[in-house]
Amino acid sequence: SELYLPGIVRNAARNALIAEACAWAAERRLLPLVIHYQIEHGALLASACQDRQLRSARVDGSTSSNQIQTALGDLLDGRVDVLIASQIFERGINIPELQAIINAGAWKSELSTAQKAGRGARKKSGPNHYVIIDPYDLGARILKRHAEARHRTYRRHGASVHVGQWTDLRQHVSWTSEKGPVS
Repeated sequence: SELYLPGIVRNAARNALIAEACAWAAERRLLPLVIHYQIEHGALLASACQDRQLRSARVDGSTSSNQIQTALGDLLDGRVDVLIASQIFERGINIPELQAIINAGAWKSELSTAQKAGRGARKKSGPNHYVIIDPYDLGARILKRHAEARHRTYRRHGASVHVGQWTDLRQHVSWTSEKGPVS
């Protein structure tokens, strides 16, 4: 829709919030994965992360398999703080170490939302705790309805959804995990 570019992709405040969430997850070594839809959005998110002194790797459909493996290795080894990926990471990726999935794309599709959430639900050697951070968009009615639809999807798939204020009480987000919020 005509609201997607200004309300999601080019929304500097929203992108800064996502970068803040990345910093929160990186500080806890939750290995954050940000999933977006448009190449421009990935570049803007990488810039917002850089503004917070976060090292990021970006991958999309034009990234070679070797480059994707390098980016994953860099995240797992701590050479980057966050992995920013297009929808190519929505399915078929098995990285059990991921514990923070950030849904930056804001689409309401139940299948797409469930697949993104599934990136954190992979079998782990220890407890299977993970967090999904999904900005609760309030800028336009349709964006709010899409956010509510995503939250319903998370609940239908057994997640505990908490809609509230982010760490500094300025922005609405939701976060989920198998056993409750990760603090």
